[in-house]
Amino acid sequence: MENRGILFDKDGTCIRFDTLWQAGLQACFETLSMLAPHHSAEIKKILAIQEQRFLQKHLLDEVLYQELYQELAQFEELVEQGISSRWLEQFFYDYLRKNLKKIEPIGDLKQLFLELKRKNYKIGLATSDTLPATMLIMEYLGLTEMFDFIATGDRYLPKPDADMLQAFCQSCQLKATEVIMVGDSLVDVFMGTCHGKAGIGVLTGNCQSTDFEKFEVAYFRDIHEIPYQELWGNTKKKKIYYV
Repeated sequence: MENRGILFDKDGTCIRFDTLWQAGLQACFETLSMLAPHHSAEIKKILAIQEQRFLQKHLLDEVLYQELYQELAQFEELVEQGISSRWLEQFFYDYLRKNLKKIEPIGDLKQLFLELKRKNYKIGLATSDTLPATMLIMEYLGLTEMFDFIATGDRYLPKPDADMLQAFCQSCQLKATEVIMVGDSLVDVFMGTCHGKAGIGVLTGNCQSTDFEKFEVAYFRDIHEIPYQELWGNTKKKKIYYV
């Protein structure tokens, strides 16, 4: 049996994160408004724009924190009180830590991963999120030991660059042609398509079916609907699955 590796995206693929992120933005707004009350309306507008960026791209990463800080830096009161991209990252990490019960896994992830591991698949996680937040979530869900490899946006180049996939291959002694990437966004499937064996989309997050169909990308309702062994053989024939 050939070696097989599957890289999973996190947000929108393994867990539903939208509601927690939106609630975190509201908490951030309340805190920043207290620090700069005269700019409350402007701060609310900035955070609303960042909320739309997250909902559209499903990225919670260092770039988002940096962009948010660049917008907030126009308010001297905030800068003088120590607001920075690192402050924002820590704020959302602390919010996450206090609200772990709001994290919603998509189906029985442990059962799925155990089944894949019994079939000798190597399992990796490739996310734009930071390592501390990712480990906090995986530990809370009891999934840390399920992964043979974890790559985060603060340690590797962002998807669809090959960096995360290549590191997965090196760590698990795989060839790039032995790795499938599964995710809810086009950057996920492009990474798998361009640098691995294939990229597979799911409809539990960012993209609609039409987004995947536009690029002739195989997609399924969620990661539990994917017929991994059957799909593995058919990707060699470039057969496209639409569900």
